[in-house]
Amino acid sequence: MGFIMARENRTKYVILGVLSTESMSGYEIKQTVNHDLGFFWFESDGQIYPTLKFLLKNGLIILDATVNNTSKRDKKIYSISETGKKELKEWLSKHEESFHVRNEFLLKIFYGYNSDNETNLSRIYNQKFRLKQKLDILESLKKNILAKKETYTLVKPEFFWLITIDYGIISIKALIEWCENTINLIKKTKV
Repeated sequence: MGFIMARENRTKYVILGVLSTESMSGYEIKQTVNHDLGFFWFESDGQIYPTLKFLLKNGLIILDATVNNTSKRDKKIYSISETGKKELKEWLSKHEESFHVRNEFLLKIFYGYNSDNETNLSRIYNQKFRLKQKLDILESLKKNILAKKETYTLVKPEFFWLITIDYGIISIKALIEWCENTINLIKKTKV
């Protein structure tokens, strides 16, 4: 009888990475993940808040302050600890274990022979539209970062943000091209 090895919780590294830039509240961490990492990473509230408690309990982050907020809850500000920095650095030194993708769009395309061409074309047009929206966001992010600084060194986070954004831009442009080619292919082939 075999056993299933528990998947390592990557949420802790996302939070440690975010806090390596600046101290934030849980809400601000969630907003940063959605805004800055959203094109390649997703974390739900159900993952972030329990992981914050785990990181705090294990000394990987510290509670800097609790700010009285006008809402029902006080705002807790977290920062990364020295132990957290070591943990993040150790994780960054290792190669990725896998590259898993769950893409409902491609799953539906894969089984598209069970649908009509109009539905398949509509799906691809919609995907192309959404990709163009993401591309606009990434190009805007890149422009904003470049406007702040003219030169980057390897020690600045902006350099690494830019090369990650470039990865997204190049990938999305390739996917848009795939959409255009596939639309033309379906129209010509009449499958």
